[in-house]
Amino acid sequence: MKRSEPHLSRLERGRLLFSLVEAQQEEQDISGLRFENEELEGFEGERLEFRGCDFSGCRLAGNRLRQISFTDCLLEGCDLSNLDCSDGVTQRVIFRGCKAVGLDFCQGFFQNTLFEDCDLRYANLNQSVLKEAEFRRCNLTGATLDDCDARSFSLEECDLTGANLRRLPLGGKDLRSCRLDGVILVGEELQGATISVEQALELVRFLGVEVR
Repeated sequence: MKRSEPHLSRLERGRLLFSLVEAQQEEQDISGLRFENEELEGFEGERLEFRGCDFSGCRLAGNRLRQISFTDCLLEGCDLSNLDCSDGVTQRVIFRGCKAVGLDFCQGFFQNTLFEDCDLRYANLNQSVLKEAEFRRCNLTGATLDDCDARSFSLEECDLTGANLRRLPLGGKDLRSCRLDGVILVGEELQGATISVEQALELVRFLGVEVR
């Protein structure tokens, strides 16, 4: 799967809260800024758009940024726990080393997006579109990915323990590097997927089969 990288040029240092308030008041995008070790608390906004921005070590946990859009952005080492980004859009975006426990990105649209070394436990990606989306070495324990339109995505060395994968088409995916203990399925999601013998033995319990 070929994924496009973010287009980041020379960035100016920005102040996150000031930029968000100004964008709301002026109805304009936030572009070409670098946010470093910024902390946002108790903020609510909708339809905000970041273009060509770099977030490093920022704490956005618990805020409400519905229908947000990230284009050509890098978020590295950020705390996104319990952040509400429902109905949001990402395009050519990298999330790297982020803590995103309970992140709510339901009904999102992820295009050319990479989640790498992220803690996505209990994240909600329900009914999202995954188009050229990659998950590498992520903890997706208890995460919700049901009913996703998975046009093109990959999972590599991810922990999917107890994840809700109902109606997530996994055919053609190589899942041997992932942990699948206790995943929630309807029954046909894994048809055509490649799994290991050990994973197969774990998954037969879901089928109600007793192996002797």
